[in-house]
Amino acid sequence: MACAVVQAQETWEFSPYQIRIWLVVESTGELPPTLHSDLERELRQFAEIHAGATWNVQVESPPDKLRGLMLRSLSKVTIPLITAQSTTHYESDKLIMLAVSVGNNGYQIQAREIDGRTRHAGKTITRSTFQVRQIAYEAFRAVSTAFAPVARIEEIEGKLATLRPRAMQLIFPPEAENPARIDSNQVFEVIIRRNNRRTGEPRSVNGIEVLPFTYVITTDRDVRVFNSQVHTGISNPFGGRVSKSMERYAIRVRPTGPSTWLQVQSRQEPHEKLAGYDVYSKDVITDDPFELDKQEVPPKLGRTDWRGMVEIVDNDSPIRVIFVKNGERFLAKVPIVPGLEPLVTAETFNDGQRLQAETYVREIQGQVLSLVLQRQIMASRIRQRIQEKNVDGDDSAQELLVDFKKLSSRADLITRKNEQQNRINQSDAELDRSSRVKIDMLFSKTETLIDKFIDPSLVDTLTTEIAEARSPE
Repeated sequence: MACAVVQAQETWEFSPYQIRIWLVVESTGELPPTLHSDLERELRQFAEIHAGATWNVQVESPPDKLRGLMLRSLSKVTIPLITAQSTTHYESDKLIMLAVSVGNNGYQIQAREIDGRTRHAGKTITRSTFQVRQIAYEAFRAVSTAFAPVARIEEIEGKLATLRPRAMQLIFPPEAENPARIDSNQVFEVIIRRNNRRTGEPRSVNGIEVLPFTYVITTDRDVRVFNSQVHTGISNPFGGRVSKSMERYAIRVRPTGPSTWLQVQSRQEPHEKLAGYDVYSKDVITDDPFELDKQEVPPKLGRTDWRGMVEIVDNDSPIRVIFVKNGERFLAKVPIVPGLEPLVTAETFNDGQRLQAETYVREIQGQVLSLVLQRQIMASRIRQRIQEKNVDGDDSAQELLVDFKKLSSRADLITRKNEQQNRINQSDAELDRSSRVKIDMLFSKTETLIDKFIDPSLVDTLTTEIAEARSPE
């Protein structure tokens, strides 16, 4: 078995990417009729020069039913559409769609990759030129930019992982520029592939899983592998027993936009947008994988608007770890690659009820302290009147006792506390177990405070003292 594993690794590292390019050229008088055949030849030449032994390129025409859509918008050419028209597209490691057309800014070139092993659909890369003789060069630039190197995820230990890149040993010299080259400080998405044991193809259900809010960033090269860090917003992302039918891959991603909007919403239907939540951001520091575990509060980025959204702008950090906070409690941790996606949605618990509970508890605790002070002052005045023999009449002990009885009693406070607690517990608001425990503790402490400082027998005691003062000695 050990020999088989070693052989598989050697094959992986020394095997070139099998790349199939679907090329479509718009039929128009503004483009030479020989452009398609010229591009086929020149693309293979560019690949030989720039990719060397790491790429094995085959250029062909796409299925007829996809030609028009490819020319209009590669982003609309989905994997189901491709599968419906072609049964051989996954025989290659990479399917790269390439479309050349006439646009408003000269000749437009679009390229988009579909990775055969992970079924990952890349972003559409667009180039343009005003010169026909530059089309082949810009087309290869688009193809090489759309190309995403792949690595196997091997050892995983906590927040550290080892990546073994495909075709790494075919790059010569090792420091040469190459589309298949992987360097330090590059970001990868994590994809889990679960295969059907009989066919070897991904299972029909949950066969391909892109781990949400999980990225791997390379740190340094160790002979044939790359050491890397794992940044994730989910617990135990690589959980589950590793088996022959499960493969773990990392595929490189490149941001194409200036920023990403983060939208924070409730997990519970109808997914209420959570406005007014504080958002903090911390840049990834690749030389300290445990930096984010330190207890200092990260810099504040802003606060979600009425749509529950905040903008995460691209900066020098390849990954920004976003923390969502409401009140004094951190609710979510979300790693984001700014500019990779225009919009990212993070779901968390609606923490508004906990804050309402905290507000009410602080309010009722303030009422308790104020009531304690009033009761002490009025009890002192009643006893002073008793000492002055002013038991009945104007401003007497009896008159003050009537006013004393109008103050809230312990039973009144407990009833109000119970009503508020029941209202929160019976509401439709989503509360996680931790929030419910915190709320219950707050109300429990409030009841303890009432029991400690509000003496229910004080009215009876003062009534007895007044009665004794009326009795003849």
